[in-house]
Amino acid sequence: MKTPQEIQGFESQIDAVILQRGRNYYENGNIIEVTELTTDTFEAVVAGSYNYKVTVELVGDEIIDYTCDCPYDMGPICKHIVATLSYLKEMKGLEVIEEEIEKPSPEISKEKPKKPKKKRKTAQEKIEHLLKEVSEDDLKAFVLKRALEDSHFRRLLELSFVLQKDQLSASFYKKQIKVILTAAKDRAGFIDWRAVRSVHKPIVQILNKGHEQLEQQHFYNAFLIGKAVLEEMIAALNFADDSDGGIGNLVYMASDLLRELSKVRLPQKTRKAFFDYSLKAFDKEKFWGWDWHWDVLEFAAELFESAKEAEQLMLVIDKKNYKDYHLEMIQKIKYELIEKIEGVEQANAYLEQHIQNSRLRTIALEKAFGQEDYQRVIELAKNGIEQDERSKPGLANGWRKWLLKTAQAQEDREAIITYARYFFLDRASSQEESYQLLKQNISVDDWSVFVENLITDVMSLRSWYKRECLEYIYIEEKRWASLLELLKTERSFDLLKRYEPYLKKVYPKDLVALYEQEIVDYSQYNVGRGSYQVLCQNIRRIQKLGAAAKAAELIGYLRMTYPQRPALLDELNKLPN
Repeated sequence: MKTPQEIQGFESQIDAVILQRGRNYYENGNIIEVTELTTDTFEAVVAGSYNYKVTVELVGDEIIDYTCDCPYDMGPICKHIVATLSYLKEMKGLEVIEEEIEKPSPEISKEKPKKPKKKRKTAQEKIEHLLKEVSEDDLKAFVLKRALEDSHFRRLLELSFVLQKDQLSASFYKKQIKVILTAAKDRAGFIDWRAVRSVHKPIVQILNKGHEQLEQQHFYNAFLIGKAVLEEMIAALNFADDSDGGIGNLVYMASDLLRELSKVRLPQKTRKAFFDYSLKAFDKEKFWGWDWHWDVLEFAAELFESAKEAEQLMLVIDKKNYKDYHLEMIQKIKYELIEKIEGVEQANAYLEQHIQNSRLRTIALEKAFGQEDYQRVIELAKNGIEQDERSKPGLANGWRKWLLKTAQAQEDREAIITYARYFFLDRASSQEESYQLLKQNISVDDWSVFVENLITDVMSLRSWYKRECLEYIYIEEKRWASLLELLKTERSFDLLKRYEPYLKKVYPKDLVALYEQEIVDYSQYNVGRGSYQVLCQNIRRIQKLGAAAKAAELIGYLRMTYPQRPALLDELNKLPN
């Protein structure tokens, strides 16, 4: 969900290049169709390399959310969404004008009032009205004809209504999925990244039906759907370009459906079928090489009930000698099995024997913290740091977070400051969270000295986040002169834009000078219309800073220096005088 913003000013939050491309799409008529689905939701078809579907949700004049099914992933918004928002903005503007025109002036207020303007019906209202008017026989005839013509519609129809039966065969679901995959393949039997999008939507529909079946307690159907999608999508990874992660996402969704199902009290027949399947899939290494291999073992561990099934599980687990990550997974599942079979005492003994396992250490930490056994938490966390500091620094920082959490629980200000300072300097946690913890636990009288010492420590860092730490401190403490000096050491258009809101009131001339230097340098080494649009965008920023004369001087310099760049001259001509 996006942060709500007014549609009349949406352009201010969008990259200039994407904004211009989106405007061009709108102005050139690339919007094929816009449908008002409901009072607040609009759907547009925008022509590009393909026809893309954009959905925008508005509440009044506020943009609440938007999506596009194009593959663009270089930023939060694509040109197709910009084109649609431009259309909706103009539409909203025309509505306001029409309302103003319809308001009677004082001079003609005594005249006979005009009939109220009819409200435009949404797609939902139109369809609801149509369904009331059409006969049942005509509707059935239409559905039959459409189902025979459109395979996607036919599959959705079958999934929506055939699924109301208590049980269907596994082949029914697999057939549905195979048809979808076959339709997406090229002549060589491969699914390219564009075609993956045509697979994603109908498979999500199938998974949604699986969740519906779960809610309606048609558990066996939910199991068959999850199983079919899991198997077919993992197989599809061998003949699909999943660089966008669409297929992998479907596998995770199928696994999540099965995980949710495994935690439900199931009818014995369904539970047994699910347990046997999970155990066999793990034993035969059906999904070996993927994380989902371990998922099915977790399903089996959740589903077993009898001593015989527990023994089967243990035999399968002990078949192989596992190492490292795989060994940690096995030990965690064994711990859970022992807890269910033999009880908490035996499980705790197993936990202590294998405390080097980070997954089991985490369980032990959670237990100790829940019991307010803070000394035990500190002992486990410090031992973990000692064990993992050199080979797994990220994991070691995870143990430090337990020390911070314990210090907060014990209201140990000195320890809180120690760990919060460490996390701020190491960027092992949120900058804001760490900094605010420091601020909350250091007295106002000591704060200025602490900040100076913190800046000194940051200056000695040799890591990429040194600038980010300084930037955060200077902005938080409103040290604008220091922020300006930081900008001078490493200027770029992105940094200038980021720091401008903080510096423009105090140092507008310095900002203009830095923009000027960056524009001159950038123009030497960057060519192409996109680069020229970037230059012009930043010249406009100079104009907005009140330096119109300097902007005009820069425009003249660029025209004189690069007369052989017609695209640059064209973009410069678009700038306001």
